[in-house]
Amino acid sequence: MSQRTGRPMRTDAVCDRARLLEAVARLVTEACVEHVNMNAVARAASVGKGTVFRYFGDRSRLLMALLDHTEQAYQASSLTGLPPQRRFSAPPLNARRARVAAFEGAPSG
Repeated sequence: MSQRTGRPMRTDAVCDRARLLEAVARLVTEACVEHVNMNAVARAASVGKGTVFRYFGDRSRLLMALLDHTEQAYQASSLTGLPPQRRFSAPPLNARRARVAAFEGAPSG
């Protein structure tokens, strides 16, 4: 579902969003969360920077989306008892840094 409209996302939009999340996960794995920015994600996903902003708005929401995606996959695997499908595999320390950076950048209130 699109957060803005509440309607289901188009198939191509779902694919674009997944490609962006893959790029973020790859960047966190290769470097660290401190080096993840919208320009780097756009380059890694072979899209324009505007596309990254359209889907996520800012860096903190981008990192929160990655955290949310990985957390949902983990929870689903816990509920079913099956091993998780590790499509996004950041090392634990980098995943922790991403989590902390996302919360530090999130608006309070």
